Amino acid sequence: MKKISNIAEQCMEPPSIEKLSPRYFNYSASINQVLSMKLSESIDSDLERQHNYLLSLVNMTDERMVCTIGGLLNYISLTAPSLRLNKPFEISDIKPINFESLTLIDNETYKNLQIFDPLQHPSSFKWSSTENNEGVSMYNLIEKNCSSMGLNRLRSFMSKPTCDLSVIQKRHEVINFFMQPNNFHVIQTLKTYVSQLSSPSVLSTYLGRLNLRGSHWKFIYRNIFYTVSYAEVCKANTTNVALFAELGADINDIVYSLAHNLESTIDLVNMEKNVHFVIKHGFFPPLDEAKLKFSKLTQQMDQITPYEFDTVPEFIPKIKLLYIPELKFVLSIPFWKNGLTQEELNLPNLHFMFVANNMAFYKTKRCYELDKLLGDVQTDIIKQETNIIRALGRYLNKHIHNVVVLMNKIIDLECIFALAKTGKENNFIQPYIVQEKVIKVVNGWHPLLKVYMDNFIPNDVQTSVADGLVNVIFGPNASGKTIFLKQIALIAYLTHIGSYVPAEEAKIGLLKRIYARVQESESIISKVSSLMLELRSMAFATTKTPPASLLILDELGKGSTELNCTAILTSCIQQFLSRNENCPLVFISTHLTDISQYIGDQQLLSFLIMDYIIQQGELVFLHKVKKSYAHSNYVFEVIETLDQTLPFVKTAKIVLDALRTGENMLPYSETRLKRSQRHMKFAKKFSELDMSKSGYMDKLREKIQRYYEASFHI
Repeated sequence: MKKISNIAEQCMEPPSIEKLSPRYFNYSASINQVLSMKLSESIDSDLERQHNYLLSLVNMTDERMVCTIGGLLNYISLTAPSLRLNKPFEISDIKPINFESLTLIDNETYKNLQIFDPLQHPSSFKWSSTENNEGVSMYNLIEKNCSSMGLNRLRSFMSKPTCDLSVIQKRHEVINFFMQPNNFHVIQTLKTYVSQLSSPSVLSTYLGRLNLRGSHWKFIYRNIFYTVSYAEVCKANTTNVALFAELGADINDIVYSLAHNLESTIDLVNMEKNVHFVIKHGFFPPLDEAKLKFSKLTQQMDQITPYEFDTVPEFIPKIKLLYIPELKFVLSIPFWKNGLTQEELNLPNLHFMFVANNMAFYKTKRCYELDKLLGDVQTDIIKQETNIIRALGRYLNKHIHNVVVLMNKIIDLECIFALAKTGKENNFIQPYIVQEKVIKVVNGWHPLLKVYMDNFIPNDVQTSVADGLVNVIFGPNASGKTIFLKQIALIAYLTHIGSYVPAEEAKIGLLKRIYARVQESESIISKVSSLMLELRSMAFATTKTPPASLLILDELGKGSTELNCTAILTSCIQQFLSRNENCPLVFISTHLTDISQYIGDQQLLSFLIMDYIIQQGELVFLHKVKKSYAHSNYVFEVIETLDQTLPFVKTAKIVLDALRTGENMLPYSETRLKRSQRHMKFAKKFSELDMSKSGYMDKLREKIQRYYEASFHI
């Protein structure tokens, strides 16, 4: 099993980008490559039917698609050894991907929402491209409840949220089946069966080998047998579970024949003791006869050996009749003295063959008779077994795609079971899904917050055309705005992968895109400022998002001055509101409390605040959302709750008051204050000078001299 796991890890290496020459994407050559493919569905058909089947799958007039397929086939052919494929390799099927049914989420959103949070080793010398350690993330939460079979595809499964209502409903049926107490024994049976299964890629790797050992054949049989067993259990429990019915419908006669033929061909019991392939007794009678004949050879040769003393000289003390594959029967004679010459080795009535390990080997008359009578028994056995193995291998390779189809559906079911177990452990509920632009959640919570914290405060969410599509959230730092925003997005995300959601009640409209800009990942490689990154995100959110989208924008417009940020945020909100009912669902958090005077009250706009109370002069956060408008961001109150002795708080308050009132701002430093007072005194005396009197220039020169000496301590 250790070798199997190693192969599985190698098959799951992270993706890389490979550049190919343009000649590999030639249109005419690509058409020929596509038409030359022999898919499993048409492998028994004639050439014309194969072409017609391929033409039904691939639009040959779409030059870009045909060239892409041709380039991919060339790449697979060039890298077949590293991909552990035989040459020529076989393509079992072509499956189109429907992007219309996918809910689009970019990598930055996955990271911001902590759906995936890969941890890399801090040392570049110990970092590996194949490591997949996860931090605190939804993937980490769900993978703990996933079988080893499902783990092979869990990340891919979670990376493809869907807006297809029928797909989501089918997954909910599976989760509901899992949560029913009377189905416990069925789930346990499926769990037992899936523990015996491995990745389809590993199964294909073994089938591609030419020198399979006994353990490999047992591995293949075990996977086929338990795949069929798993599917049969699902077939017997298809009531109200469409995915079980689909899996059961894929069990055909070919799958049963694969399991039956393997079981009737290989000897599973004897292969426990023998690493080599063992044909089951009774499968091929001529082979059984040859094995029986071979098993009696030693006894027969021991009986014949004494008669061979009549054919050797009297000085030969010891002889033994042996069977050597391909050489057949020979007589072995130990060296009767040291330093034997070739002439001494040539004994009368014996045909000298060769010398090895101080023994001489000869053919006698009886040996030739045994060759004709018994033949090359072991070689015949090997040839017959080899023919059976090759025929069985060709048969498996031809029909194994039927088993792989079942295994892929089992993997999807295991991913859904992982969602079900996670939901059951955390008291998730089934959301009500509609084809409307609405998110209504009663007492929802952040799924990771409940797992890693004992106390959490649930929150309601209500957004729609009637309640407001653009929701602006105010609140001090550390009041819970970001957690609330992530909670909304995660509930929507979990809905679209077919999971239950963390809430007491949820009504979710289907979304085409989920976009979250919580924290910009600055990098020197990007060669742009943090403000430019933020503006780029805002441009995407306002212009590239369809109406059925959920946008989460945290602290929008904090990369510049307050005035600039207010202008940016206001224009962004106005842009959303100008789309009227085509406006997406938007949640924006900000500290800029004066934006309402630039926007005003509008039907699609809603203001929310993170509730708080002031207790004994201190700000206490309630982490609860309510509809209201904030008139202060309470930044100084937040700072003072952390440390009231911070020296810059008093200065900051003076500066802020001066900016708000427009009054002169006095410097806070005592030294600078005295100097400022001298400046003011000099300015006052200068304004009182009577320029009409004589000698005023001398007085002015005298005062400037005294001021200069006082200021610079001369």
